Amino acid sequence: MLHEPDVKMGLDVLTGSHMANVIATNDSVSHEYYVLHINGRVSSIHRRYQDAVGAGLQLKHEFPRDDIKVSVRNSPDELDNILH
Repeated sequence: MLHEPDVKMGLDVLTGSHMANVIATNDSVSHEYYVLHINGRVSSIHRRYQDAVGAGLQLKHEFPRDDIKVSVRNSPDELDNILH
């Protein structure tokens, strides 16, 4: 009869958080901006993708024939270019 060795894992290995000691810095935080366009014109700017898509879907429901798109910008400088 073969005997297998006992293998034990601590519960903290299975449920522990890998992010416990992480501190967010300015460089580690996402600086993406999501721009909602209607017929080629900027309609709104969102920090979260979900918010931009939700607003776009609502507009698409209200105006089904209009061209509605969401684009991503990675810096505030890029936002200045599209707003002015």
